[in-house]
Amino acid sequence: MTPFSIAAVGDVALLNRPGAALFRTGWDDADLRLANLEAPLCEGGIPAAKLIRLQSPLQAAEWLRDDLRCDAVSLANNHIMDWGQPGLDSTLSALDRTGIAYAGAGATNSVAGTHRLLTVNGSTVAFLSWACTVPVGFRANAQHAGLAAVRVRTSYAADALLIDEQPGTPPWVHTETWSDDVAALEQALGAARAAADFVVLALHWGVPPQWQSNFQGPLAEYQETLAPRLVAAGADLVLGHHAHTVYGVQAFARPAGSPGLVCYSLGNYIFHPLAQPRPLPLDAPSRPYHAPERPENRDSFVGVFTIDQGVDGRLAVCEARLHTSILDHSWEARPAPADATRQVVERLQAFSAWRETTTQIMDGALVWRP
Repeated sequence: MTPFSIAAVGDVALLNRPGAALFRTGWDDADLRLANLEAPLCEGGIPAAKLIRLQSPLQAAEWLRDDLRCDAVSLANNHIMDWGQPGLDSTLSALDRTGIAYAGAGATNSVAGTHRLLTVNGSTVAFLSWACTVPVGFRANAQHAGLAAVRVRTSYAADALLIDEQPGTPPWVHTETWSDDVAALEQALGAARAAADFVVLALHWGVPPQWQSNFQGPLAEYQETLAPRLVAAGADLVLGHHAHTVYGVQAFARPAGSPGLVCYSLGNYIFHPLAQPRPLPLDAPSRPYHAPERPENRDSFVGVFTIDQGVDGRLAVCEARLHTSILDHSWEARPAPADATRQVVERLQAFSAWRETTTQIMDGALVWRP
């Protein structure tokens, strides 16, 4: 087996061509480049009844191929069906036309949930994309197009000892995945592992900082219980996004074989719509939330993962290197000053340590080795 590298970034939502100063450390030299396509590529469509809808022009497919040199994108996210099935069909056609592989959405749940096989240096990589962020009507089923979904139940518990002392305190938020959906994902991961030398799962999950209950920490309850099951089911590398900031990594041991690595959030890489904010309309189908962007929403990184033979003979992550950056006024990743880089990478290291995963800071990047 010949070692190879995978570079991964988080959310990409394009309104124009990426700028020449885009942060690309580790990206161009990788053998396989992955991103999460956060906005459908379409003109028109059927608008979903939701608070925020995103859309990228059709020529963004060429920008992904020619400017970003992206090999594959994940589609299972809370915006891929913002313009209904016409928007999804347009996205798939644009990606097919430009030769960019994809996973996570399709005409049925079986199509959306299956892996895409990618060949890298003579090895096969199974790429899957699923989401835990599932607006009403977005989940694919046997008769309906949509995304591959693990639905999450949410409930709330008020602390009787606290709410009288501090009226207005948010309740404790409990979250629990639907068991049938997790079973389907585990089955899909098992099939991917049987078909490939290495398995990558892109997973849209988590809560952005401005929408969290701060006293519960950065992870939702369901993330902590789901993560080890993903590795046990066959995922060698989990690439998380949706939180619109970056978090560190957690390694999970397997009884026989190399550990699997979970990157909880890769943050934003390019998110042009945030550079052109629009006030929410008064008739928005939701409440008047106040959730302005936070400084940590500007943190970003390019994750570079070196893949080589593991202890059991299968391919495994033998090094993860997170090259940190900051998003500028156009919401594109840019090289950061040394003090800002240090601040971001130390936050990633503290997160990883909290998840009982030891990392090092080397040359301004966070580095994990098994």
